[in-house]
Amino acid sequence: MTTTTLGADTSPVPDLRKARSAVRLVLTASFVIFADVTIVTLVAPVIREDLGASVTDIALTIAGYQVAYAATLITGGRLGDIFGRRRMFTLAFIAFVVTSAACGLAGSPGQLIVFRVLQGIAAALLSPQVLATIQIVLPPEHRARAFAALSMVLSLASITGPVLAGILVSANVLGLGWRPIFLINVPIGLVSIVLGLRLVPTFRNPAAKRLDVIGVCLVVLLLIALMTPLSLGRVYHWPLWTWLAFATLPFLAAAFIRSQRSLHSRGRDPLVPPSLARDPAFRVGVLLYPTVFSGGIAFYIYFSLVLQTGFGLTPLWVALSKVPSGIAAIAVSAMTARLVRRWGGRPLVAAGAAGCFIGFLAMLPAVAWVQDWTLAVWTLPGQVLVGVGFGLLVAPLLGTVLAGIRSGDVGAASGLLSTAQLTGVALGITTTGLLFQARLPENIAAATAAQLSDALTDCLFYTLFVLAASMVLIAVLPKAVPKQPAGT
Repeated sequence: MTTTTLGADTSPVPDLRKARSAVRLVLTASFVIFADVTIVTLVAPVIREDLGASVTDIALTIAGYQVAYAATLITGGRLGDIFGRRRMFTLAFIAFVVTSAACGLAGSPGQLIVFRVLQGIAAALLSPQVLATIQIVLPPEHRARAFAALSMVLSLASITGPVLAGILVSANVLGLGWRPIFLINVPIGLVSIVLGLRLVPTFRNPAAKRLDVIGVCLVVLLLIALMTPLSLGRVYHWPLWTWLAFATLPFLAAAFIRSQRSLHSRGRDPLVPPSLARDPAFRVGVLLYPTVFSGGIAFYIYFSLVLQTGFGLTPLWVALSKVPSGIAAIAVSAMTARLVRRWGGRPLVAAGAAGCFIGFLAMLPAVAWVQDWTLAVWTLPGQVLVGVGFGLLVAPLLGTVLAGIRSGDVGAASGLLSTAQLTGVALGITTTGLLFQARLPENIAAATAAQLSDALTDCLFYTLFVLAASMVLIAVLPKAVPKQPAGT
């Protein structure tokens, strides 16, 4: 979930002990960023009840973070190139601390949505410095282990984030309810900022001199024009403005393509280099990433909502029910580097997608027929299979896609793929939310168990569909480009 534009700043720092400390620090940043996605999905019902929020408000709270993150991610990587990793890490973490505190103090759904969008922007400025720092401070022979650790950290965040949120909400610390799930970022962030000033390198890419402001603005407008009507269209019964927003999409896309070609022809640095846009592996990968990530995370948002709002489980018990799946994902992620060396990336990624599909398919009978809290128990075997599949799929996915790219713009490719990933998550949350709400009355508290079960079943069918599409895309993903011998 991180990105960088690689350039001249990739020489390793000689002090390996300090380098490892820097890597541990930036991995902490990744943990905090990713945990902030998962914890909100768990405590959404509590937030909804406390603030009087609607299901749409909750969807916007979650999707707003994702859309803002995706829209700003490439910008964060380029700003790190221009101004240096230490400065961007420090300033972005300060912004993340401030916006986290604002989320924790929000007094209305509207405030929380706005602060979550700002928090997503701060996270997008912070996240690219993680992969960049690993590339800068570690020599090549140490990077593979660091990237495997990054995958494990993301899996760990998916477990301990919700469990910690469940504990905090259940403990009702100082009578604050759900608010400590955001406020806890403040002390963690302050310590990280102090350490970042000492450990994160100051390196910047001398080739990166300016930001593609027009390209950034067009990407942001594209995402807003797509996500806003999808998020709010049903609530307002699809007024004219939603269709006008959709109608602008091809024009915005055409303007973006022209701007990128114009920058390239003038010798400037576009967000999407033309050579990359023509690369078959990148074109498949940029479709694969949002497809893979648009189903599972979105399904679990509404799965948690049904277990709590409909079937009466506390946030802590919902979080604990997901622990076996998370442990499976972590255990498998820890083995992927060795498995990739033995079997290759494409077979592993394909097996992971198939494992996720089989796991969700195994959950289908319980989701369709069980209409009480035991749904959390009946779905455990399927959830464990999903965890295994997720571990096989996510950890080697980026390396597998990049290995097939013939263009020299691999750094830019990693950033764009990360953006596509977060866009896919946001789009999945919005689409799944539309399917979920279509089965329910306006007031979800008035929904019957049967209605909730039907709505969740529709969400699961969507997840199965996108996983099937992912397997097709993996099958047509170009094979790795053979490495050129040294000196050629």
